[in-house]
Order: sequence, then C-alpha cells, then structure tokens
Amino acid sequence: MTAFIEQLALYAIKHGRANGVLPSLILSQACLGSSFGTSEVAVHANNLIGIKAGSGWIGPIHTKRTTEHMPNEEIKYNYADFK
Repeated sequence: MTAFIEQLALYAIKHGRANGVLPSLILSQACLGSSFGTSEVAVHANNLIGIKAGSGWIGPIHTKRTTEHMPNEEIKYNYADFK
C-alpha cells in the first residue's frame, strides 16, 4: 500500500495543484477506486479511478461487467467500457 501511494504522490501533487484538488483526495480516490492498483480495470486499462469511456472517447477501452446499486435497492448488472 505504501509503495502504491509513494509511486503516485508526485503526480497527485502536480495535478492537484494544477487543478485545485487536494493531492490527498486524488490519492485516496486512486487507492479506493483501484484497490491499490490491483483491480481488473487498473491492471488491464491502467485506469485507477474507474473513468468510463463516453461515446466521444477515441482510444483503447476495457469492457467489464459492473454492478449498479439503484436507489430502490434493485441491483442491475451492466457491461461498461472504461478508458
């Protein structure tokens, strides 16, 4: 875990300052969103935050089955494309 954070820290500081976002928030989202770099999307798509590819995205995608928890407690399974 520490190595993952240390690997991303300088990027989080640089991009946090450039975009007015606390580096700690960037790091915490990357840790949680990618299970510290071990999630399927992190490993196969180098996507640490789970950013989905929109209709205008031009580039490689990784398709993965997702679970959506709806407000009415219904669970929906979908396939989503990630950047």
